[in-house]
Amino acid sequence: MPETLAMHPLDEGLFPEREKDPGVYVIEASIVRPEADPRLVLPAGCSAAVLVSSTLLAEGVPPGASWNLEVRSKTRRQTFRLESPVPRGGNVLPIDPVPGPRPKGTVDRALFWVDLTPLALAPGDLIVLVHGPAKTELPFPR
Repeated sequence: MPETLAMHPLDEGLFPEREKDPGVYVIEASIVRPEADPRLVLPAGCSAAVLVSSTLLAEGVPPGASWNLEVRSKTRRQTFRLESPVPRGGNVLPIDPVPGPRPKGTVDRALFWVDLTPLALAPGDLIVLVHGPAKTELPFPR
């Protein structure tokens, strides 16, 4: 199993419902199946993906912090570093760790998906997305 997984950045303009009001800082995640949302084109062979959107205060995230996805179940606990592939143009930017400190009040936004197929998840397995001190958890559905 890989130690890293690809995070696929998305155009924020395609998902206006994921935009947050000023002062709302959160990581939101949902499991999506192929063809469930026409705006999200998953590759052939993908059985499920996690769609992630975040709005976080950058000052709370240590410089160089990466995104991580943890899988927790009764029989295993694994952590995968999420890496951003080379962007393909449009309004899509890579989601890379920021190497140095950020000015107070800076807000970082991210919108991406990760293919869960290689993880062979079972119903009830817990998926935990972590970035710096922020995290969110969701169970893998039946």
